[in-house]
Amino acid sequence: KETVLLLNEAIQQLPPQRKLIYTLCKMEGKSYEDVSKKLGISVSTISDHIVKAGKSIRAYYLSKDIVYTAILLCLSFLVG
Repeated sequence: KETVLLLNEAIQQLPPQRKLIYTLCKMEGKSYEDVSKKLGISVSTISDHIVKAGKSIRAYYLSKDIVYTAILLCLSFLVG
């Protein structure tokens, strides 16, 4: 459940066009070609958005993981 919440938070942080493309391709399972036709942009642009979205989402996960780890370490020192 927490992973899904983090994924949704990460997706919400994306720029609007990138969020739309990521949602259509990755969440709804549409092909790059279908999304390309629907939005009137090239397949390579779709691919570029997906790559950049993936990098942003991974960075978001890492930033949250570091924050959670820091909180746990602080709590362990306070309790221990």
